[in-house]
Amino acid sequence: IYDAASPGDPAPVVVFLHGSGTEASLWHPILEGAAEEAGAVVLLPQALSSIGMGVGADEETIAEALDLLRNERPVDEERIAISGHSAGGAYALVLAYSSVSRFSAVFTMKRRNRTMSWLSGTAPMARNS
Repeated sequence: IYDAASPGDPAPVVVFLHGSGTEASLWHPILEGAAEEAGAVVLLPQALSSIGMGVGADEETIAEALDLLRNERPVDEERIAISGHSAGGAYALVLAYSSVSRFSAVFTMKRRNRTMSWLSGTAPMARNS
């Protein structure tokens, strides 16, 4: 958890899901500045599988992390967003759109798509490779 929200006030929350092959803790220094600027709490749950989010009981892990946060501080229930990088971003989309969502927003991040770059002719690799 990274808490940059005002103490005592209901906090906006971003649940951030890491990608495959990484750990939630690696994202803390990257997201710290954004959390400070937004005055939000960022939850960084760890996937149960090294494959990444969406394998196993990750949805329950996310729900438990939110419950633990609610026990520690007031949460603005109307401003709980979900986000992620790469496979975590894909899982964020699944959770946000697969049922009636408890999330107020969803956004994802990834690196540049090599396939699209290759098709557009902007990739550094040769077209015939």
